[in-house]
Amino acid sequence: TSLAAGGLISTNAVRSEAHAYVDDAQITTTGASADVVVSADNTASLTATTVNAVTAGEQAIGATLAFNTIGWQAQNVLFNTVDALLGDPLIAEAFGGNVGSGATAWIQGSTVDAQGTVLVSATSATELSASISNVTTAGEETDTHLVGGSGFSFGAVLTLNKVSGAAEAYISGGSVSGEGGIEVSADDAAVIDSSITLSSTSVANDDNTNPFVGGSSVGVSAGIALNDVRGGANA
Repeated sequence: TSLAAGGLISTNAVRSEAHAYVDDAQITTTGASADVVVSADNTASLTATTVNAVTAGEQAIGATLAFNTIGWQAQNVLFNTVDALLGDPLIAEAFGGNVGSGATAWIQGSTVDAQGTVLVSATSATELSASISNVTTAGEETDTHLVGGSGFSFGAVLTLNKVSGAAEAYISGGSVSGEGGIEVSADDAAVIDSSITLSSTSVANDDNTNPFVGGSSVGVSAGIALNDVRGGANA
């Protein structure tokens, strides 16, 4: 009897933020194209590849847990597993895990007089790319054609991918003027690209020629995936 078992747990967490601001200041620009630009850009990204492969002559078991997040506090495997099974990151939210990974730009309590354009912009473009492969293969090969063979394989994947990002741009208080105009813009483009390969193969000895001895094979796979994107833009 041969048995091979492989288990893999992967956790990747990225937290980032970008701030650009003018606060309680006095700014004056003169001349052609004398713009005032306050810009914050956050392009946090995470690329995770997880591969788990188990091969055995008779019994193969492989299990993979993968948790990938941007803009969330890292948490333990148990809480991540429960959130994935529930289909909602309730535990992470209950413990204040949604910290966001965004961009904020503002002019506040300031006097700005620009001969050009006043531009306040925030851009959040977070991207999570996750690829998971869990492959189990079992096949019994006997030394004689008079003996039946059997195989059993089981594979399971549980994955949780979460992205939380937002963009905010604003002008508050003070006095702001621009001869070329005033523009306040916010853009949020959060993305999750997730792929799962889950395969369980079991082969009984197909060389058996004895009609009185049979062979059996069973292959079972199970997968659960939660992909959660949260974001927004305010200008």
